[in-house]
Formats: sequence, C-alpha cells, structure tokens
Amino acid sequence: MDNYFGFLDYISVAGTLLLSLLIGIYFARKNNTNEDLLVGGRKISSWPVAASIMASYVSAVTVLGFPAEVFGYGVEIFNMGLVALIMFPISVKLFVPVLYPMKLTSIFEYVEHRFKCSTLRKMVCGVYLFEQTVLAGVVLYGPSLVLVTFLGIPNWLSIFGIGLISTLYTSVGGIRAVVWTDAFQAVMMLLGMVAILVKGIVDAGGFSNTFAIAQDNGRLNLFKFNFDIFQRHNFFNFFIGFGFMTLFRSTLHQPQVQRFSSQPTLKEAMNVMYKSIPITFSVKIVGVLTGIALFAVYHSCDPVKFKKIETIDHLVPYFVVNQMASIPGMLGLFTACIFSGVLSSISSIINSLTAVTWTDILSNIPKFAKMDDRGQANVSRVTGLFYGLLSILLAFSAQYMGSVYTASFQAVGATNGVVNGIFMAGMFMPFINKTGAKVGIIVSLTSMLTIGSRNIFSTVLKEAPLPTTIDNCPVEYSSALLNSTLDLSSKSYEIEWPEKIFALSYLMYPIVGATIFIIVATLVSYCSGGFREDQRKCVDDFYLHPFLRSNEIKKSRSEITQCTSPMLSDSQL
Repeated sequence: MDNYFGFLDYISVAGTLLLSLLIGIYFARKNNTNEDLLVGGRKISSWPVAASIMASYVSAVTVLGFPAEVFGYGVEIFNMGLVALIMFPISVKLFVPVLYPMKLTSIFEYVEHRFKCSTLRKMVCGVYLFEQTVLAGVVLYGPSLVLVTFLGIPNWLSIFGIGLISTLYTSVGGIRAVVWTDAFQAVMMLLGMVAILVKGIVDAGGFSNTFAIAQDNGRLNLFKFNFDIFQRHNFFNFFIGFGFMTLFRSTLHQPQVQRFSSQPTLKEAMNVMYKSIPITFSVKIVGVLTGIALFAVYHSCDPVKFKKIETIDHLVPYFVVNQMASIPGMLGLFTACIFSGVLSSISSIINSLTAVTWTDILSNIPKFAKMDDRGQANVSRVTGLFYGLLSILLAFSAQYMGSVYTASFQAVGATNGVVNGIFMAGMFMPFINKTGAKVGIIVSLTSMLTIGSRNIFSTVLKEAPLPTTIDNCPVEYSSALLNSTLDLSSKSYEIEWPEKIFALSYLMYPIVGATIFIIVATLVSYCSGGFREDQRKCVDDFYLHPFLRSNEIKKSRSEITQCTSPMLSDSQL
C-alpha cells in the first residue's frame, strides 16, 4: 500500500517544525546574559517547566519503545511509572532544598565545592559530556530509520531537518525556548499517542476484549516477586535498581537542575517538580495501554515472525501505516509526534551541554571570563550551535558504525551509577575525600562499561520475549516459516559463572555502579587520611545534606578557607 502525505499531513509536520523555530526566535530577544540563556533568568512560568520536565523523560524512544516492550514482555515496564511515583517526590524533598540555595547553573559546580578539587569536577563533567553527545547523535538517528522504512522520508532529510531546527531554536532561544517548545511538543506527542491508542482499541474489538486477549496471553502480569538481579525484569530489580536511579537522577540530572533553578523561589522550584509527576505518569499509562491494544490487534499474527517488520521496535509505525493511513492527517500527526519526541530530547541535551561547557570549562578561561554579559551569551550560543552540528554529524555517522555505535549508546547507561555515587558520597559521606572519589570513578566506570558492553555484544545473554503466534496470518507464508519462528520465544540458556556476571539486569546497573564507587572511594579515602578529624573539618557543612549538618563539628570560616581549592572564593563557599 502506497502512503502519501496529504494536505493535513503536511500541515501537521510543517506546523510542528515551524512553530518550534518561531518560539526560539521569539525568546532570542529576551536573552542578553548567560543566566537568561541557561536558567531563564530564574523566573520562568511553572506549568511549561513542568511539561518540559515530562518531555525530558518522554522521547521518540518512549513513543516507539513502550508499546513494543509491552507487546514482547508484558506490562512489567509499568513498574517504572509506579516506582517513579514513590521515588520522585522523595528525591524532590531530599535534594532540591539542598541544591536550589546554591544557585547552580551546572550540577558539577557542586562536585568542586564539596571535594575542593577542580580535577574531580572535570572528570565527572567529561563523563557527562561524552555520554550526552553520543546520546544526541543516536536519539537523532534512531527514529529516522523508522521514518524512512515506513513513511519514505529520507534519512538525511529527517536528521538534517530536525537537527538544524532544534539547534537553531535552542542556541538562540536558550532554556526559555526549550521549555516552551517542550510544552508544545509534549501536547503533540500525547495527541499522537492517544490517537494510536484509540484506533488500536477499536481494531481489537473494544476495551474489554483488548484486556481479555492480553490477559489470556500473559501480558498483564505486572509483578514478578522472585529476587534475581540477573533477571531482566522483576519487582525487586525495578524497585531497587530503577528506584535508586530515579531517586538521584530525578533532581541531580543536569536538565532537571536547570529547570528547577529557573524558578524564582525554593517553594516554586519544588512545586514545579511536583507538578510534572502526574503529567509524566499519564504519558506512561498511555504508552502501556497502547502496547496492550497493539498486542490485542496482532496477538495471532506477530508481524515480526511473519517477516513484515525486522524488529518489534517497528510495531507502532507498522500499525500506523497499515491501519491509520486512510484517516486524513493521521500520518502527519504520527510524524509530528515522532519529530516532537526527537526535538524535545535534542534541545534539552544541547542546552544542558552548553550550560556544562560554559560553566565548568569556558568560564574558567580568562579570555572568556573577562567578556561582558552579551559577549558571554554569544559564546554560549556558538557553543550550542557547535553541539547541534556535532549531533547531526554523529547521527549521519551512526549508519556506518553499526552495532559498535549501538553498543556505545546502550553502554553509556552504565555511567549513571558513578555519577549517582559521587553525589551520594558528597552529601552523605563526609569522610570520602577527593582521592577516594577519583579512584572510585575510574574503577566503577571501567567495571560497569565492561559489563554493559559485554552484555550488548552477547547473543546468549538475552531474555526471550513472551510467546506469540502467526496462526491467523494470511496463508501466503510457508510451513517452514512457521516452524522456524515458533521456537524463537521458547529458547532459554543456563549461564554459568563467571559469564553470569555479564547477564546483570540493566535495571541494576546504577546501584551496582554506585556501590562499586562507594566501596572503592571509602577504602581509598581511609588509606589517604579521609577519616582523620582534621581532614573532615575541611568539608563545609553547606555542601552536606541537612540531615548531617547538625551532627558535624561546626568549623570556623578560617578553618574552611585553609582547605579550600584556589579556584573557590570565600563568597562561593
């Protein structure tokens, strides 16, 4: 079936891209300083910021991946939403009151202030810059494969078009443009997802029939209560592993720091984080329901086994093209939904990379530090433009890098643990010093990247999806195809030690990485004098969590100054 864009389709896509660009141009005139560009002058309206926080968690990967995950493995993925409902408010209560008074632009400023070490700050900053730059290229490239396969939109057009527009409105419009375009793009994503959900439920025979089919085929089993850190998904891995990551990443991740720092008061900073919770949770519900609906539609004719699509990640566009193309404007709405997911992700990444690069690197170079406010803002605009163009180049390079590039993208998830460990040690463990933290970063990062990369390349360490059939597919397939595909989901492998360590659930990467960091950093700190009373006096209470401040010895300002890095002034402390 040939699928051509009609007038309404072009209006949806062109309108999404043009409005995003115009928002950036509008806010460009309000950005005269880096504080305007990077934290919105600390006075952005709360509701668009809340929607922007949601958009930073929901991308094109979510739109395509959540339904595919439910189709293949059931609704266990919804545990992420349930765990976030618990951990996100705790994270806000724990960390926003600590960080907001510091008036940070980059979260890594805290690392230097706490550990009195600019080298440590640069190490953690370098990890973040590498991770996010690679991620930007992959986020930009991944959806283009779907668009070229099912809608015929050339790779170069989607990569260059989305990349250039997001780069322009982000570099000139700053965080205000990112926040307001995120709010608009969140609406577009939600409209597209709801349209697919409604059509899926209708095609499956109604709401009750949809859930009955999913229940009969084991897709509604939400909880697995067996404790096994090597199992891909179970309740404890979600609660412990993903819960740990959510506890720290919800408020200690650079894009979120910029967003709550854009609020004029601490109360409003906390409220804007709370407002984002129901918005984000609603989108996850829609994603899971869409997966249930699409399973009900294709439960007896799996398009992967039937060789209609190469991977389950193509399920959503396959459904749109085959079931919704005849509805005027639906192809355009779906394309705008995907574009919005990519635009929101890329713009957040570019703006956060700009903030980190300026604050942690360029502002410490005398030539840039001596510039006036407008000159510094222009440097940040050029920096954002650089990262945007770099993302486009990396996206074009991705098609030639094959599995290595995919492996590097997935392996960067292993960096979460070491970053979380740094902030855990900084706020709650005053005995960990800069030497312990440096060694801990190296050991933890090396260990987790090794485990993650080995898992990605392995053809054995994969958990098989739940069973599906092609019993009700058209009779054009052969019995050989039927026999070759029915066994795929039933294969299982017994993995022995030491190979088993590489089968660690990806959900456990953050807490295992943080644990390695804490153990190594504690041992090295002990050996290098971090437990000595004179060294512990060098830790300013201001950078410890309030839970510990009342128990720590109050140091005089002169005692702290004697331990201070030359880069930190007394006013910064």
